[in-house]
Amino acid sequence: AGSEDGETLMESVSIATPHDPADAIEQFAELAADVAGGNTLEAVAGGIAGPLNKDRSRLIQSPHLSDWVGFPLKETLQGQCGTKDVYLENDTALVGLGESVVGGGEGFEIVAYITVSTGVGGVRVVNDVIDTTSIGYEPGHQIINIRDFNDIDDISQHTEGNIPGHLEYYVSGTSMERRYGEHPKDIEGPEKWRELEHQLVVGLNNIAVMWSPDAVVLGGSMIVKKTGIDLNRVREQLDDMLSIFPKSPGIKKAELGDTGGLHGALAYIRQRTA
Repeated sequence: AGSEDGETLMESVSIATPHDPADAIEQFAELAADVAGGNTLEAVAGGIAGPLNKDRSRLIQSPHLSDWVGFPLKETLQGQCGTKDVYLENDTALVGLGESVVGGGEGFEIVAYITVSTGVGGVRVVNDVIDTTSIGYEPGHQIINIRDFNDIDDISQHTEGNIPGHLEYYVSGTSMERRYGEHPKDIEGPEKWRELEHQLVVGLNNIAVMWSPDAVVLGGSMIVKKTGIDLNRVREQLDDMLSIFPKSPGIKKAELGDTGGLHGALAYIRQRTA
């Protein structure tokens, strides 16, 4: 999607992500030129799945985009799009920024955005700015079950998102399908969802004590779709579990859906070019 005024989004266009990063960037540049309609592209921003290097120019790890790791993404985009103002971030971080600025976290000073979908990701946003990190945020890789983690004989035999002990291992959609042999939308029986909710709350408790947010915005298909996670129960359990603070952060549902990353990218450009 583009923006003519830097504040509002034009109609968005989506394509399947090519496996080859050079092909992907070429297609993106063509779409961007179409959206610009002959006008000069002043700046480009976008998100990508996985942690990036310090100057946000290339991926350093990505379980789903292994061919993209190490590829000069920023430099290639600059050449293809004809602008030096190219800004890359983790995709979940941009969604979280969008939710903080105009979505479920709007009006809160410190927002923790957590997405629970095929995997688990997140970001800390302070005063509508993605908080500074050395590399990035990966809350799905926090250890919530040390016994399961210690039982691993060879961690190299486990793919990312499938590491026992990690939060993502217990609460992601991929995890539920692996454990129960059914897609989450087809899983019935409250006991399975109650177990997932409890494990999610353990992770949220850790996030609350380490990030100290005013609000936690929960997004992703396991949250926003009618799959069985009850946010009221999540709130109640977090109130019971979080004992060190006088109150728990507000638990909010994400509001922007598929446009969260677009709103975040637009806010990111405004911040970088101000």
